[in-house]
Amino acid sequence: MSYLVSSIERLESRIAPAVVFQVGDFDGDGIAHDLRITGGAGKERIYIEDTSTTTRLFIDANSDGDFDDATDTDNQLYNFPVQQFEINLGGGIDSVTVNQLGNYTTPKSFLVNLGSGNNEFHFSLYISARWVCRALPSR
Repeated sequence: MSYLVSSIERLESRIAPAVVFQVGDFDGDGIAHDLRITGGAGKERIYIEDTSTTTRLFIDANSDGDFDDATDTDNQLYNFPVQQFEINLGGGIDSVTVNQLGNYTTPKSFLVNLGSGNNEFHFSLYISARWVCRALPSR
């Protein structure tokens, strides 16, 4: 008589990132200088600091006020001029802040979908020691 022996092994806990980002050619111009950020259903906070030549990305995936959790992104540096920012977030109370610093020589485009929820989008442009514009939260 044969017996089937089953063994079940418990794996360690894993947390799937709530926000993923990638660099590529998403506008079809043949140059991989675009940044795509895709969020989940949670409450997420994204901060982008862009000069004309570099971009820094900060993602607080659980919106706890810091950027140092396992699913967060803290000071991800891109040493090239990002020309298109494609941000698509899901449900939840999301916040996106974009600070553009410096004198711009490259065009920038922003495609932003904050999803459902009471979301905020902040945009500021700083040139030659003066603020040019500042966007208010969406309604």
